[in-house]
Amino acid sequence: SSELDFRDRFLRLPCGSRAMRFLWIIYGLCAGTGAVLADGATNATESSLVALDGSYSVAEQGLAVPGAKFIGCYRDRGTRDLPRHVITLRRPPTAAELRRLCKGYKYAGTQWDFQIFCGNSFGKYGKLGGCNCNSRSNVGPWRNCVYEVPRAEPKFEFVGCFRDAGNRDLKHHRGTLGRRPSSLAVAAARCKGFKYFGTQWNYQIFCDNSFGRYGRLGGCNCNSPSNVGPWRNCVYKVASASDCSGIDGGGWKLVRHVPKGRRWHPATDRLRGTQSYNTNRATVGSPVAWSKKFSNTKFNEFLFATGDCRKWIVTPKASVMGWYANEHRLVLRSHAVKSPYGARWYRRHRHREDPWISIGNYPHHVVYGGVGSTGNTALVWAHGGADVYVRYKQVRRSAQCSKIDGGGWQIVRHVPPGFRWHPASDHLRGTQSYGKKDPSPSAPAWSIRFDRIRFTEFLFATGDCKKWMIVPRTSVLGWYSNGQRRILKSSVKGSPYFARWYRRKGVRHDPHLTLRDYRYSVNRKEQLYLGNNVGANRHQPQWSHGGADVYIRNKVPRLPDCTKLSGGGWTLVRHVPGGRKWHPARDQLRGTQQYGKKGTTRSLTPWSVRFDTMRFNEFMFATSDCKKWLVAKRYSVLGWYKGKRRRVETSSRIGRLHALRWMRRKGKSQDPKITLAPRQLLYAGGGFRRSTGILQTHYGAGVYVRQKVTFVRDCSKLVGGGWKLVRHTPAGYHWHPAVDQLRGTASYGKKGTATSGWAWSVPFSAVKFNQFMFATGDCKKWIVSDKAAVLSWYKNGRRDVLKSSINSNAHKIRWHRRKAAKSDPLITLRDVRSASAKNEWLYLGGGRHLGTAILRNHLGANVFIRMKDVVDCAARRGRGWIHVRHVPAGLSWHPAKDYLNGTAKYGKPSNKLSAPAWSIAFNAKRVKEFLFASGDCAQWLIAPRKSVLGWYSGSARVITSSSRHRMAYKARWYRRKGQWTDPWITTTDFKRAKVGDGNILYAAGGIVAGSATVQHHGGADVFIRY
Repeated sequence: SSELDFRDRFLRLPCGSRAMRFLWIIYGLCAGTGAVLADGATNATESSLVALDGSYSVAEQGLAVPGAKFIGCYRDRGTRDLPRHVITLRRPPTAAELRRLCKGYKYAGTQWDFQIFCGNSFGKYGKLGGCNCNSRSNVGPWRNCVYEVPRAEPKFEFVGCFRDAGNRDLKHHRGTLGRRPSSLAVAAARCKGFKYFGTQWNYQIFCDNSFGRYGRLGGCNCNSPSNVGPWRNCVYKVASASDCSGIDGGGWKLVRHVPKGRRWHPATDRLRGTQSYNTNRATVGSPVAWSKKFSNTKFNEFLFATGDCRKWIVTPKASVMGWYANEHRLVLRSHAVKSPYGARWYRRHRHREDPWISIGNYPHHVVYGGVGSTGNTALVWAHGGADVYVRYKQVRRSAQCSKIDGGGWQIVRHVPPGFRWHPASDHLRGTQSYGKKDPSPSAPAWSIRFDRIRFTEFLFATGDCKKWMIVPRTSVLGWYSNGQRRILKSSVKGSPYFARWYRRKGVRHDPHLTLRDYRYSVNRKEQLYLGNNVGANRHQPQWSHGGADVYIRNKVPRLPDCTKLSGGGWTLVRHVPGGRKWHPARDQLRGTQQYGKKGTTRSLTPWSVRFDTMRFNEFMFATSDCKKWLVAKRYSVLGWYKGKRRRVETSSRIGRLHALRWMRRKGKSQDPKITLAPRQLLYAGGGFRRSTGILQTHYGAGVYVRQKVTFVRDCSKLVGGGWKLVRHTPAGYHWHPAVDQLRGTASYGKKGTATSGWAWSVPFSAVKFNQFMFATGDCKKWIVSDKAAVLSWYKNGRRDVLKSSINSNAHKIRWHRRKAAKSDPLITLRDVRSASAKNEWLYLGGGRHLGTAILRNHLGANVFIRMKDVVDCAARRGRGWIHVRHVPAGLSWHPAKDYLNGTAKYGKPSNKLSAPAWSIAFNAKRVKEFLFASGDCAQWLIAPRKSVLGWYSGSARVITSSSRHRMAYKARWYRRKGQWTDPWITTTDFKRAKVGDGNILYAAGGIVAGSATVQHHGGADVFIRY
């Protein structure tokens, strides 16, 4: 027979027999020989008969590595089947050596010269025959003898030294190992199934479940390599055969036990871990039921196992806890199924025997029950009782999720694998907090509050990160039923798209979020979020993909600086983030509302500052990414209009001046509606909910203002300067609000400048002036006229104009200033009828909106006044006039007493109206015509020499023309001998002349009577022409 058969035949012979003494030398079957085999290995008795785990022997396997389970012989190649080469031993390894060398691997392989290879899988090159795995050197070319790496060595601990006798204290003898203290592990393995073992002289082994009936002893030499003393037992406690703590990677803590029998655990705490009983006998395989408290123990997994560890399941803590009746609960793995599956269990209110935990659907293979129930105890009876283990399995969440789309994600809500979705019912507002935050994927459901965290995007992902989608915060929030919502990216598509979801008021388990349209995804395992503990079925990925998680992050792209658009200088005054609502403001862009905390274009909440008191003349409406924008004047935005064309200076769509139709209606808080193009809204108020696509796509929208200072000439320096600005209307659609017909009594607005963004006026009725200038804001169009030419009543009357932007000479233009027309005067560059068509109006009151194109094109319009201290009336009446006499504004007339014969000479001649009275001599006989005029030229007349000179008293004298009549007519004057105040020259008959109207144009002798002209019209002057 073979060597192995020969060995097996003599296994049970006494070690003291002659036959066994022979075998000591040849095969080393008995302890104590110390023989060394030919290849250098020590005698293998301790490992060849019984494996270290007590499962296998050489006699059973007939292989070179006793104590390790032989699997088979498999082909190998250069790219190794078992990838890790650890050592070349040049001798057969022991099971302990295989366990140490291949720690962390499932399988080990030996080749030529006992090269050792390790790995977790094998067989990719196929199985082979003809292997010589028993060989002490060569097993064959490119062959692996594959073994299962043995389990951990049996554990033991020293109890003490006890007396022995012929009737042994430990009754079961298990052989003699010889002088090797290291053989205690073999002794423990041989006594597997017993609680205690003892060693005596030459390491004789005895086993039993009790000891000490002869008492304890001192003076034992338990560390001796051979003799511990006479009749002495060195007693050790051996690990129980029913310790299942190594299942599924180990790390288990036994917390509850029921022995073999017909009753379940006495506990009534429904596995909360609050009960404790029989803790003094809390050992593995104890004959009594016991439990330790584990409610304060940190754990996330249960192991329910039979006493012999043959039947078991591992399940998350969250699957066990909670209330359910015949519901699917998640099982991570079991002795029969290594992948997650569902089983129906019970854990009901008022049922103290619950939970009922089973390997399959209850009542198939029940592994836990309470209250000492007697039902479904088949496994307890057949498999040596039942045990409950707990452990905290630190499983790091897949780094893949946190790195999706560039990373930056923060997990805020988690539900473990199972058949229930998130407990939250806050519709993903982030207001609920429950559970304890735990990084483990199998941790019970938890959530933290995130309603106050700043974020822009959600990530919904399964626990294994195989299914996920990124969604803008604004797409998730809001109410919708089968509504299309935007998804930025997902595991099924790498670009933005839309899916139909549900988030309905009153439906607590909403939102219902899926990778694609709800109806398509519901049975394709594509749901990624549900709330309110709604049940998950087999079509939902939450239980089969490691649970589900909610992540958030604040991702706002680097947005360009919109303040630099269109020349820059902009100030952001109002902002709304990307979402489903426009600006909350209801002030119709008056700038009177303030809300939120002032931020930037990246702000996640709407905000506004007051800008009604800011100085600005332009608005800019722009998206947060500055891709869509337009610039409009303040006057184009404000005002009331409905579908009317409003002026746009420039935009991202058209880079030049153009017009768009907008709406700003009274009483409509959502107005104005500012559009870049039809259906491309850039501004709406009142939380308007339509046309918000541009907000979601472009990260929101903002309102900007600026005071655009266009270089303009200083109008006050035109035509000699000295002008004072008294009235202004800005560019827009309305003329001056004043209704005082330029009397200077109106006062409104805050006094500003010639380019202010608001209309204003200061009173000027008490100011002394003699000229008006009407000019556009940019000074490109203007007209200068005497005060007298403007103020009087006329309808389409020809009025004197001193100079204008289109004619530098004195000329006449037809204007209107009618008593009943409060908006008059109508001042134009040309006659009224032709000026309207040519956009040449320069003044109109009453806030009228006619002819306002000139306002928008030329920065508004202004009114200036001045007192021109220069006598220039003669220049307006033709050429050749000589200034011969002057009296300034005051209470008296000319001092001369020469009856206008030209003999009076006094003062210093000057062309200033403010100069003291003066006169020069002139030859009256050569004079052809006289011109008499008030200082402001408002009143004047031309008369021939014959009409002025000579003696007369109330006789009619010829007047060639005057400020009253352009044609010749007659008026009654006085020039009497002996009357030094004569002549009295008037535009009408002297007796009919009204002192207050300034009709008297000459008197002498310094008389005070009739001096209204001198007082109110800047004095009086005499001119002659030869």
